[in-house]
Amino acid sequence: MKVFPLTLFCAALLALFAGPGYCAGGKQHGVPRQTESPDIVPRPPLLPPVRLEVKGAERPVELRELAFKAEIVGSLARTAVEMTFYNPNSRVLEGELQFPLLDGQTVTGFALDMDGAMRDAVPVEKDKGRQVFEDVIRRKVDPALLEVTQGNSFKLRLYPINPGTTRKVRLVYAESLGKTDGRGLYVLPMAYAQRPEKCSLEVSVRDGGDAEILRNPFGALNVSEAGGVRVMKAEAEGISLTGRAFEAAFSGQKNAAVLGHRGGDRWLYAEIPDAPAAETSFRPRNLTILWDASMSALKRDREGELAFLDALFQELKDLDVRLQVVRDAPLPLREFKVAGGGWHNLRAALESEPCDGATSLECFDTQSDGSELYLLFTDGHDNYSAGAMKAPRVPLYAVMSAAGGDAVKLRGLSEESGGTLVDLTKLTAADAARRLLSFMPLRVSVSGLSDAAVRREAGRFIAVAGALKDARPITVTLWGPKGEKLGETALSVPSDGSPSDFVPQIWASMRIDELSREYRLNRGEIRRLGKAFGLSTRETSLIVLDSAEDYARYDITPPAELKKAVEALRAKGVPAAQTEKNKLARVLAEWTDYQKWWEKEFPKGPYIPNLIKAKLPALDGAPGVGQALFSARRNAGTVERSMLRSESAPSSPEAEDARAAASGAVIRIQPWTPDSPYRDRMKAARTEDLYRIYLDERPDRQSSVAFFLDVSDLLAERGLNDLALRVLSNLAEMDLENRQILRVLGYRLLQSEQAARAVMIFRKVLELCSDEPQSFRDLGLALERSGHPQEAVETLYEVVRRTFARQFPGIEVIALSEINAIASRHEGMDLAFMDRRFVRAMALDLRVVLTWDSDNTDIDLHVIDPNKEEAYYGHALTYQGGRVSKDNTLGYGPEDYSLRIAKPGIYRVEVNFYGHGQQVISEATTIQLDFFTDWGRANQSRQSVTMRLKDRKDRIFVGEFEVKK
Repeated sequence: MKVFPLTLFCAALLALFAGPGYCAGGKQHGVPRQTESPDIVPRPPLLPPVRLEVKGAERPVELRELAFKAEIVGSLARTAVEMTFYNPNSRVLEGELQFPLLDGQTVTGFALDMDGAMRDAVPVEKDKGRQVFEDVIRRKVDPALLEVTQGNSFKLRLYPINPGTTRKVRLVYAESLGKTDGRGLYVLPMAYAQRPEKCSLEVSVRDGGDAEILRNPFGALNVSEAGGVRVMKAEAEGISLTGRAFEAAFSGQKNAAVLGHRGGDRWLYAEIPDAPAAETSFRPRNLTILWDASMSALKRDREGELAFLDALFQELKDLDVRLQVVRDAPLPLREFKVAGGGWHNLRAALESEPCDGATSLECFDTQSDGSELYLLFTDGHDNYSAGAMKAPRVPLYAVMSAAGGDAVKLRGLSEESGGTLVDLTKLTAADAARRLLSFMPLRVSVSGLSDAAVRREAGRFIAVAGALKDARPITVTLWGPKGEKLGETALSVPSDGSPSDFVPQIWASMRIDELSREYRLNRGEIRRLGKAFGLSTRETSLIVLDSAEDYARYDITPPAELKKAVEALRAKGVPAAQTEKNKLARVLAEWTDYQKWWEKEFPKGPYIPNLIKAKLPALDGAPGVGQALFSARRNAGTVERSMLRSESAPSSPEAEDARAAASGAVIRIQPWTPDSPYRDRMKAARTEDLYRIYLDERPDRQSSVAFFLDVSDLLAERGLNDLALRVLSNLAEMDLENRQILRVLGYRLLQSEQAARAVMIFRKVLELCSDEPQSFRDLGLALERSGHPQEAVETLYEVVRRTFARQFPGIEVIALSEINAIASRHEGMDLAFMDRRFVRAMALDLRVVLTWDSDNTDIDLHVIDPNKEEAYYGHALTYQGGRVSKDNTLGYGPEDYSLRIAKPGIYRVEVNFYGHGQQVISEATTIQLDFFTDWGRANQSRQSVTMRLKDRKDRIFVGEFEVKK
């Protein structure tokens, strides 16, 4: 049964912080005053409406019901958004809900409807969560997984949404309202492309002080108050929520603290005003703009960024400006002059830069002298750098204008240099410019709290959180840039009468943000905090499983309602998810069979079907019959080329060298010519117009991998190689942390002779997915291509050494063949780390390797030799010795065809799309084939091709070998 994907892009979870300029509000006998005050808050960032995209479905998935429930306690807020979706199609769907949050907002939970009740998610290590989710989907049961992608962007995967039924999901996030001019602001955007049949709102307020309703799309509110809690409710049917928002301002109390309880401990969250601005504003005579012009810049509020620059230049009047533009690669530095606040030429240059390509922040030059200030415009999602961007020696101010940006990274980079984060989602352009020029770096110390975490919103407030230490007084002290004491604030601890249970999660989130500035050094602590406090982080995810058996099977702590059932199952000894035992013994047996095949002398005369047997030939003798052409010397730790062989070896090294010198095989690849209207338009265009036509076509195809691959090919065919690589790099921007797309990008970079970039991409894939052997194999092969053969063979051996949750038949033997081929072509290799029984070079005349990008997809390799005999999974050994590896039906491959001695003639290579078991179907499955002649010899030759298969049972001709001698 074919099924289709559901992609949900959700902006409903965005709540904006307060800005300056509140209007006066007052208490109206316990009833919130309602006003329409559009100038009360800064202009919010431009956000797309919630949109349900269902590729390939006959009818769009419907948003039936939408319920918002907010709890405000003092200066903190927790919001739950519950969405009910209806699938009117006849197909089962898997859903993906992607949403960004703003700086300071934290996902604290989600729940999924199970058997008529909402089941809360539980924390799990990120790698394990993804493994379990995908394993459970293969068994066609109900899981859901929430994970961080990059920065403050999240992805929720949900399965199944059955035909003709509804599915309900609830997402919960917490935030600080912040303090500006003594009031906090709660904003709930309600931008939806569809009109829900029913929509409801409930906001409860405790310790919020006086309230003023600034915007309310529901009309009249039903307000009640009991026990010190004010509750505002509203309901509507068929309401249009496009661009609407609910907004309320709360007076609260100065320096009010919020108390929380967890595990017998008491936790405190409080905010104090930020230190006064510097007495003398900073007036640089020159500055450098670092402009990220990657494709993700389309999501930034670039008009807001230009407004900020305009406000800044109006303050500074006259200065020199240098402009660095970076995408996948840097552009040459340009210089401009701002005179009397005028900056027409610079503005025109920024507006003319297309948003295209990946993001490589490490390409920015921040170490050259001559600049007094750096302004970095980016979302911080660095997806094309091998290393980290370096902080300059002068202040850098990172300007962020869109939700979901990596505020933690950008704040850390700014503060390391003496600058700060400029968040245009919270400030007007003019206010942001003034605060930048009057910014003063601070150090904050806190006494009386254990493990205190601190977050500063420059010019607005300083938040502190931690566990209370007995009855000690709590003091927050501010220190200036020269160590001078600027001020001290004593915090009062509220009574235990009204604690907030999400205060500990707010503290944990703030602490994780601090640790994330040195993420690679603190991954363990981030993982521990995420699991302990139920947060989705770069190291942990939140998961919902179908049954108590699943929680027991995968050893995941269950939600409260299933704890007893899971404990009972564990007491009975419910079997855990099994991993393979004695893997090396299995691989050794398969490797021994491979050696016996290689040693076998196969006939090269006319094809006589009765002489071929489907079974691999057996040879007498113990494993290892036929010694290696080179062997590992464990004492020396280097590879020694050896002339030793056993009597049963079919040929001598001299004979092998003679074959290598006169192989004469030729590879011919069938050009891939996809059929698409945009390709026809570009093929007919002048070379100088190609890139502009691409930009014109792109808005309708930004989610299409095929589009970027095709355009990259067309640009390369016309000699526009830099633009071809830029367009190709967009694959890194398309879907954060999508390992399938990244694999395609890595393969294409290798084809484009960009091996170093490919290594960087495959390292990211390995970080995302270390539980799949393909991740190690892809990286190992890219390392060899980039000139690092020793690291290559060590990485490839992980395919053999490690035990993986899923088995991909034959991949270990393929990896061993590749290890030995690399070692045979490079001097001084150290193979002492390997079991010596796996060290043997076995050269081939012909080899073809097939891989593909789709999980749970079965693609088959077929080779028709000069005898017209077809080698494939159902006929894996041919009369003349052509061998096809084991059938890989679970996805990715590899599958390969090997032939030690090739008889003259044509070898035709075809690929067949047998079928798939996916719940999410991509636009097509991208396949790659690598053709080799003289495999494992010094004169080894390779050609590669990438193609796409769309429909089940597609069979295409890919290329051929011609052996001439």
